[in-house]
Amino acid sequence: MKKSFPPIEPPFFKKMEVGMQQKLNNSCNTKFDIDLKEAEIFEQKIKDVFENKKIEVKTEKDIWRRTKNICIEIKYKGNKSGINKTESDYWFQVFQKDGNIKFIIAFPVTELRQLVCDHIGDNTCEVKKGGDNLDSDIVLIPLNKLFEPFLENNQC
Repeated sequence: MKKSFPPIEPPFFKKMEVGMQQKLNNSCNTKFDIDLKEAEIFEQKIKDVFENKKIEVKTEKDIWRRTKNICIEIKYKGNKSGINKTESDYWFQVFQKDGNIKFIIAFPVTELRQLVCDHIGDNTCEVKKGGDNLDSDIVLIPLNKLFEPFLENNQC
């Protein structure tokens, strides 16, 4: 059952006192032009990914909700596969439940390869057999550890 929220009554600012509007305008919009320019730059970079780069899309089925892991394939029947073989520039991991997308994580392939290597080296993940007939070697990285290398106190 989806939550229902009351509609926002436009225009919001008309209901505010003039002094309050000026305070908001002076405090909130001081970097708006800079933020807008940066957003436009990254919108173009995202557009470039979909128009000019090769992407690989993998789907996490419902099991991620129980295990709380992301699963990255590294070998199939003893041969490099998945992240070790892809020629894509970007790797998209789709997390779904009951056939519906819950969220998507995208990585430049070089970053994800390094991330997988780091987690294997740090023993912060599991390497297991998985897939059809257990023919794949997969890396299971806990979702709560996934972004640690990118956080401020860690070196990237």
